[in-house]
Amino acid sequence: MLDLADNTSDEQFLMNLLPIGIVKTNLRCEIIHINNEASEQLAINQKPSDLLGNRLTDLVDNVQLLNKLWSFTQESWTNTEIENIKIDNKNLKITGQVHGEYYYLMIQDNTQTSIALDSATQSLLTGQENEKRRIAREIHDSIGQALSTVKLHLDFAESKTKEISNKRDLSRISGMISEIASDLRTLSHDLMPSSLIDFGITTAIHNLIKRVNQTNAVYIFFKHNIDDSKVNQNYELNIYRIVQELINNAIKHSDCDEISISLLLENDNIKLIVEDNGIGSSDANINNGIGLFNIKNRLSSINGELAISTGQDLGFKVLINIPYK
Repeated sequence: MLDLADNTSDEQFLMNLLPIGIVKTNLRCEIIHINNEASEQLAINQKPSDLLGNRLTDLVDNVQLLNKLWSFTQESWTNTEIENIKIDNKNLKITGQVHGEYYYLMIQDNTQTSIALDSATQSLLTGQENEKRRIAREIHDSIGQALSTVKLHLDFAESKTKEISNKRDLSRISGMISEIASDLRTLSHDLMPSSLIDFGITTAIHNLIKRVNQTNAVYIFFKHNIDDSKVNQNYELNIYRIVQELINNAIKHSDCDEISISLLLENDNIKLIVEDNGIGSSDANINNGIGLFNIKNRLSSINGELAISTGQDLGFKVLINIPYK
C-alpha cells in the first residue's frame, strides 16, 4: 500500500501555488501529491485529493506518456523530458526527475509558445517563398530577356557572315546560349512554378513529374482526387515543396526506378502518400536528414503529421496527413 507519511500539507500547499503541473509519485507510480494544474493538464476529471494512492498509469489516457511511465515502472526510473505531448488540444512539455524514492513530473503548457513558433515558422517560409518568387521573376524578366536579345544578335550576325568557320563558331555560341536559357527556365520554374500559381497543385505536380520522367532515370506515377480550386494557395505551395523534397530524396538515396504519389482529400484531411521501390533502410535514424527536417517544418505550420515506414529492400513509404476544410 501507498505510504502517505510524506504527504505533508506544506508540500501540497507549495505545489498548488506553482504555475506548472506537479505530480509526485513513489517508484510504484502511486500518486503522493498532485496539484490542480497537473490534473487539468492531464485531463484527469477528478479532484486531486481523490487521486492520492492511485497509480498514475491507471489515470492517463495519452499513449505517448503512458508508454514512458510504463517503461519506467517496469525497468528503472530515470530523468526524462518529453516535448509536444498533445492532450485536449493542449501542447504539453513534461519533465520527469528522480529524487531518492520519489519521482516528480513537471508539466508545462506550451500551447501558446507552439502557436507562436508555428506562426514564426510560417512567416519564415512565406518570406523564403516571396524571395524565391522575386528571384524567379528576375531570372525570367531580366536575365532571360537579355539572353534572348543576345541570341537574336548572334543569329543575325551568323546570317550575315560569309566565312564558314565564323558561321560555325557563331552557331555553336548560339546553341550554348540556348542551353543556358533552358537551364535558367528550369531554375525559374523550380523556384516558383507558374503552373502552381496559374492552375493549382495537381497541374504543378503533373508538370514536375513530366520533367522528371523525361530524364528516364526514374518513372513516377501520380493519382489524385483533388479539385485545385478548393485548396488554399498556402497549402498548395507547402504540399508542392514537400513533393519536390520527397522526389529528390527518393532519387538521391533510394536507388529506385519507380515512385508512386497519391494526393487525396478524404474526410476533411489531405493525405499525401509517396512510396518507392528502392533499397529501403534498416537505419533507425532516417528521420534526421535535412530534407525531412524541412518537410517537418512545413508540416508544423499547417498542423500536418508525417509517418515513415521502411525496411531493408522494402523501399520507403511516407504518409502525410494534413487537416483541411
